[in-house]
Amino acid sequence: MRRVVIGLARAVSKSLGFEEHYVEKALELKSGFDEMAMNLYPPNAKSKGVVGLPEHTDPGFIITLVQDLGDQLEILTNGIY
Repeated sequence: MRRVVIGLARAVSKSLGFEEHYVEKALELKSGFDEMAMNLYPPNAKSKGVVGLPEHTDPGFIITLVQDLGDQLEILTNGIY
């Protein structure tokens, strides 16, 4: 997993016009930082589609979220969902 994330970080750096190791160094990816997460939040069968997680932030360089339940995912941007 670490090699995949390092490779993605290098590709992102290059695609943004930075030196290949820019993102890797800036985020100190070799220090044990939570680099990548894959999340699936299925509906809660007892609550008619309500997901049982409170508001939270997913830390990391790349977050992959499997979300196929319509537009039920809310993202906070500038204080507005």
